Amino acid sequence: MRHHFVIILLLVVFPLASRAEQHRVSAPELRASLVGTWEVFELPPARHMEEPLAFDPTGQLGKKIVFTRDSFEYDKDFMFFPERCPRARYSVHIIPIPYGLIPSKGSLNFDVPPDTPAGLGPLRPDEEIEVRLDCAGEEMTALDFSSGGFLAIYWTTGFFYLKKTSQ
Repeated sequence: MRHHFVIILLLVVFPLASRAEQHRVSAPELRASLVGTWEVFELPPARHMEEPLAFDPTGQLGKKIVFTRDSFEYDKDFMFFPERCPRARYSVHIIPIPYGLIPSKGSLNFDVPPDTPAGLGPLRPDEEIEVRLDCAGEEMTALDFSSGGFLAIYWTTGFFYLKKTSQ
């Protein structure tokens, strides 16, 4: 009798787990999850650079970007962003990475070292999931969704990570 219970349990649990694994987040779901305030909380690891940096990466800690339903705004001196952006827009893109193809340089799928802490790697290894930021119709940059629910942006020394601090 006990064996029957285990077999029934396996027949019910494995299909449910498999269905959950197959669920892929859609662009509209990701777009809705962006709305709110995001703050820089993690800096790239220190690297030996041949030339000194023209900026202090620690100055980015605590800097914020705020996404609304249709637009975004950011703190003064936020990374390499322009001082003002008159028409700030963003879009979410999910780009499949076919087996054997190399992901885009500067994306989490391409540049994250193997010793990256859990949650800071790409959301899905087989897809680049990015938020493209535009200012007055010109693409500024892209941020990537990480597996831990953070946003990542690549700048000179590596990835800066942002966490959501409010809706």
